[in-house]
Amino acid sequence: MNTCNISGLIDLAPVEQAIDTLRPWDVGLLLPSLVLMGLAYRNWWRISPLLRGAGAILFGSYWMTQGLLYLDPGHMDVVNGVLALLGFAFFCFVAWHCYLDHRWEEDTRSLAWLSRTAFMTGAVYFILEHIPFTQGFMIYVVAWMTYAVLVIFGHDVSMQSGFPMGVNEGLVIFSGDPGDMAVRIVFACTAALAMFLFTAAILATDTDKSEWMGWARKELRRTGPSFLARSRRNGIRNIMRMSDKERKWRAFLYVVPVIFLTNIFRNVGVISVTYGGIMSFYDAHNIYAKVLSLVMMVFLTWVLFEMLPELQEDMMGLFDLFKRVRRGMMVNGRLDLKYIGKKQQ
Repeated sequence: MNTCNISGLIDLAPVEQAIDTLRPWDVGLLLPSLVLMGLAYRNWWRISPLLRGAGAILFGSYWMTQGLLYLDPGHMDVVNGVLALLGFAFFCFVAWHCYLDHRWEEDTRSLAWLSRTAFMTGAVYFILEHIPFTQGFMIYVVAWMTYAVLVIFGHDVSMQSGFPMGVNEGLVIFSGDPGDMAVRIVFACTAALAMFLFTAAILATDTDKSEWMGWARKELRRTGPSFLARSRRNGIRNIMRMSDKERKWRAFLYVVPVIFLTNIFRNVGVISVTYGGIMSFYDAHNIYAKVLSLVMMVFLTWVLFEMLPELQEDMMGLFDLFKRVRRGMMVNGRLDLKYIGKKQQ
C-alpha cells in the first residue's frame, strides 16, 4: 500500500523551532488569556465580562512573570521590570471591574476597548515573535537601517552578514575597535511591540463623531485670538471635517511610522555612545533610551487623543473606574458625569 509522507513534502523545521521556543508562561498564561479575550472581543455572550476578567488576570500574571525575569540579576532591566509588575496590579484591577460589569449588568466601554487592544497586540506580537521568518525579517530590516545611518554619520562599524532564520537570533553590528563589545540587534530592538500596541489601540476604538461634536463646538467658541488658540481651532475644524474612517488611518500614519523611525535613531544613539566610550551599554540602553522612549510614547498618545477623542474617552475611562463604587454609576458605558470630579462617600 502506498503512503503519503507529509513530513517529506513539507518542511516542518520552522514549526518545530517555533514550538520549541514556547515557554511555560506562554502556554499556561499568555495563550489562554488571548483565547478568553478573543472570545469576548464583542459582547457575543452574556458572560463576556467574565471572560474579559479571566483573560485580564491571566494576562496580568503573564506580565508578572516577565517582570521577575526583567529584574533577575542576570538581566536587570529595572524600567521594564517595574512596568511589568505594575501591569500585573493594573490588570487585576481591570479583572475586578469586569466582574462588577457582570454582577451589575453593566457594559463599561473602556474595559471592552482595553480587552480588544490587549488581544490584538498580544496575538500579533506572539505570532510574529515565534515565527522565524517574520521575526528574522523585522530584525534584518531594522539592523541594516541602523547600520546604514551609523555609516552615514561616519561611524566605523561593520555588519554581520546573513539573514537571521532562527527564533531569538539577531544581527551583530561590530565596532571598528576590536576591543569594544559587539551590539546585537534582536527582536526587542525592532519596536514591534510599540507599533502593534498603537495600531491595536486605533483599531479597537469605536469611532462616532456624534459623541464629541458638542464638545468640539464649545471648544471652537472658547478658544482665544492667540497663535496657539488659532492652531487648536484649526485642528479641531480639520478633525470635524474628517470621516471616522479617515481619522483612523490618519492616526495610524501619524504615529506608527514615527515609532519605527525614532526607534532606528534610538538604536543608532545607543550604539554611538557605547562605541564612543561616552557611557556603558547598560546605561545607554536600559536607562536613557528607555526614558526617551517613554517620553515619545506619551507624546504619540497625545497625538492619538487629538485625532481620536473616542480613544481618549476609552483610556481616561479606565481612571474613572477608581470612582466606581456602586451599581448605576455607569451610563451608556461611561461614568456618569455627575460623579466625575467628586469624591464618593
